[in-house]
Amino acid sequence: MSAALDGQSLFDSQQLEVELGSIRRDSIERAVPGLDGILSIDLGGRGKQIKQRGVLRARSRAQMDERMSAISAFMDG
Repeated sequence: MSAALDGQSLFDSQQLEVELGSIRRDSIERAVPGLDGILSIDLGGRGKQIKQRGVLRARSRAQMDERMSAISAFMDG
């Protein structure tokens, strides 16, 4: 498996592990005067958490800094 982050091969594919979390849904329950029971409002999906673990290697410190900056840019959004 060749792993890439936005088309850039940053990770050593031999020791890469990707874990996909499940999509969470959220809702709000409200009591309304004159209504028996509870009103439940579905707020939809709340995102998914993806964890990626692996080995990050580079030929030089400058290349390692470049790879770490590329990953940090995606983490910051």
